[in-house]
Amino acid sequence: MAKKKSKNTGLILSVVVLVLGVAAFCMSFLTGVKYISALTKETAFEFTGFQTMFGYTETTGSIIEVSSKFLGFSILATLAFVLPLVGAVLTFVKNKIARLVGAVLMLAGAVMLFLLPSFVVLATVDGNLTAAAAMVKACETSTLGIGAILGGVFAGLGGLVAGFSALKK
Repeated sequence: MAKKKSKNTGLILSVVVLVLGVAAFCMSFLTGVKYISALTKETAFEFTGFQTMFGYTETTGSIIEVSSKFLGFSILATLAFVLPLVGAVLTFVKNKIARLVGAVLMLAGAVMLFLLPSFVVLATVDGNLTAAAAMVKACETSTLGIGAILGGVFAGLGGLVAGFSALKK
């Protein structure tokens, strides 16, 4: 007797891909990029994924408030966190091409998440860096935070599962 193929396998794989895509997006709540001080060799600044996507301004002072703008909006950082989510949703489409596109989007998002420190946009005013952004630029190196690493791993796994799901017969 021939083996009976289950129709639920495709749905189960799509749900797994969706969970991985949502998990990759949720990693934007964690640290995405860390800047290491040139002097102390310790972490000087940490920015979450949302801060790298939409910018970050810090306000200090209780009587006289002083705002320091560190980061500006970054479309590439936004794409890095959103592509895995969009790719995961596309795996529910019955069209094989759309499912392959979803897998490619998830893999592209994974690669972009591992390149997140290069997508950070430092804040400028009239073409010049702000004082806070200049402090960030003075740091020796930028490294991936745990959110970008886990998000890249989840998106990569989701892309591989989505590709397998799209190519299986």
